[in-house]
Amino acid sequence: MPTSAKPSILVLSSRFPYPVIGGDLLRIYHFLLLLSGSFDVDLLTLHHVPLPVDGIANLQKFVRKVVCFPISRFRSTVSAGFKGLLRGLPLQAGYYYFPEVKKWVMANVKHYDAVFCFHVRMTEYVINLDVVKVVDLVDAISMNYASAQDTTPDLKWRLIYRLELPRLLKYEQRVVSTFDKSILTSDVDRSFLGNHGANADRIAVVPNGTDLLLETSPDGLIQDIDILFQGNMRTQANQAAALYFVTRVLPVIRSRGQNPKVYIVGMDPPERIRKLSDGENVVVTGLVKDVSAFIRRARVVVAPMQIGAGVQNKILEAMALERPVVTTALGAEGIEGVHGVHYLVADGESEFSSAVISLLDDPMLRKSIGSSARQLIASKYTWENVGRRLIEEVKQAIAR
Repeated sequence: MPTSAKPSILVLSSRFPYPVIGGDLLRIYHFLLLLSGSFDVDLLTLHHVPLPVDGIANLQKFVRKVVCFPISRFRSTVSAGFKGLLRGLPLQAGYYYFPEVKKWVMANVKHYDAVFCFHVRMTEYVINLDVVKVVDLVDAISMNYASAQDTTPDLKWRLIYRLELPRLLKYEQRVVSTFDKSILTSDVDRSFLGNHGANADRIAVVPNGTDLLLETSPDGLIQDIDILFQGNMRTQANQAAALYFVTRVLPVIRSRGQNPKVYIVGMDPPERIRKLSDGENVVVTGLVKDVSAFIRRARVVVAPMQIGAGVQNKILEAMALERPVVTTALGAEGIEGVHGVHYLVADGESEFSSAVISLLDDPMLRKSIGSSARQLIASKYTWENVGRRLIEEVKQAIAR
């Protein structure tokens, strides 16, 4: 066993967490930072693209050691199909499982007090090992698949979700029963797995956080964006939300006499999202240097989520910057706010457009909801608050 004053943890991540772009990398990066305050942390990470020049040096400011395994996307695809067919692993696990990584883990795991896996993707490396193991599942991915199999706009992904759902749900149940502690972002995700056979007593809820409360808006800021949607446009959930808003909600808003300027902000929008831009009143930006600057310019932020699971970072960030948010019931899941106080919740094109128009027409309502939202974030969703819950869960797992 290690002799350091701090317990030591080996963290396994399927993605290299720098630069911090996108909600998943944001959570990984901050969890590493939080864990390093109480533990000696080593990181083993896979990566599909060349590492940024300053990537490892940045992480080593708080992580003791970084071990990287470059893996081609072609090899991951072959691995996912092979292991899915022969071993019954879901694609989420098979895509990220490689013999050389397993060999390194087997040779080195004895040097650590615990292993911490980010996502169900990395659990296969230690699921059968007799070590203290904690996993941040983040979301109940099977719950995401259950909703997406009928609603995602991409036919290929609808088929994948339907084929994968039973295998993934069974695997998530196995992970929860095998790991000392599993972590999810919301009680909704926890209840879903519990209702489908997992032992909910072995699952802790640790939400996402934000540090945007540390930022202040410049004086005289002009809010020249009427409506903003922002998110990583690689994901099916964000693509579905953007398509839904522009093609189904925005026409209703326009039919009621409004012609708002709409911005869709986020990296790597596919062609079907880029085509939403009309060059005048609907703007698709792609990757921007500072997302928070666009959020501040918005009078209303929308998150019309149609598929997905867990706590939406995009909503927390807008709330932290005092922007009034309109979201669906799905988008509000996991955030301990109140409709009409901290955000507006609306489902269906007519109700959603009415909620957006009510905010566009009422500056005092925008101010009231924005102010209440920021207070909620300060009390429950800062990374400092999240960190206390995370460290407590990991310490308890090691103690047991």
